[in-house]
Amino acid sequence: MCGISALLLADSSQAAVGELLESLGLLQHRGQDAAGIVTCGHKGRLFQCKGNGMVRDVFTPQRLMALSGYMGVAH
Repeated sequence: MCGISALLLADSSQAAVGELLESLGLLQHRGQDAAGIVTCGHKGRLFQCKGNGMVRDVFTPQRLMALSGYMGVAH
């Protein structure tokens, strides 16, 4: 089973990754096989981070800093 969340911020100067990470924490018990976040930045550039395991193990602070953009999808 998998949970999916998506976010589109009205202010394009803000970062969506924090809200997406929080949503994954709330969905943690949806299954603990894998997790991923894709964000969309300036001029439509996509940034992704994914991995096997629990949310807290997949997303390190260094990996989260690379996810820029004001919209994204997480699972």
